[in-house]
Amino acid sequence: MAQVVGIDGCRGGWICAEVWIHKKSVRRITLQIWHSFMQIIQAYRAAEAIAVDIPMGLWEEGRARLRPCDQAARLKLKGRASTIFTPPTRSMLKAPAYEPLRSAGLSIQAYNLIPRIREVDDLITPSLQQKIWESHPELSFTAMVGSPIPYSKHTKIGQSERWKALEEKFGIKSLTEIRHLLGSNQFQRGFCLHDVLDALALAWSAQRRLQNSAEVCMGSPLYDAKGLMMAIC
Repeated sequence: MAQVVGIDGCRGGWICAEVWIHKKSVRRITLQIWHSFMQIIQAYRAAEAIAVDIPMGLWEEGRARLRPCDQAARLKLKGRASTIFTPPTRSMLKAPAYEPLRSAGLSIQAYNLIPRIREVDDLITPSLQQKIWESHPELSFTAMVGSPIPYSKHTKIGQSERWKALEEKFGIKSLTEIRHLLGSNQFQRGFCLHDVLDALALAWSAQRRLQNSAEVCMGSPLYDAKGLMMAIC
């Protein structure tokens, strides 16, 4: 039985949706929160595919600017292109404050993600990228339904549309335990509902990657100065 994982950052650290698959059939889906990316690498050594919503492969220095894969992803998300944010450069990961980065074109939203990006950048290698790669939940949902979902994941209708897409792909029965867990007090509340939706969507993309049916946004150059791929699967 194969294990794939979708990972999204959340208040409590990282929320992981683990999906066990047997002969292309989903057998079980569970959620887990980890406090560090190192814990994730150690915990999922047996996983065959791991999709993470975090930039991997960065421009080394200069102003904040889109990577070729970001540009390709935005073209797929017409009307929702702003959900692909401009990532910091690697030199920006060391900045002690936001003020000097604002003049270099970095948004406050991207700045707030620097601790997560730095954590992954310190650990990811070209070898690990064969199993752990960058993905994006809005691209996943677009692939599920055939076009970008026009409603924000922070709205009730946006969440409802995303649940429908997930139920169609994973099966309602597979997600029953997750829905029950979200409605109980048994799970540590270090996340929002949209974090769960995103992690599940990323797990679906990881499953597609394992089955060689995933799409990849990339461009030239494909590799950064560390040899990391700049690609969104």
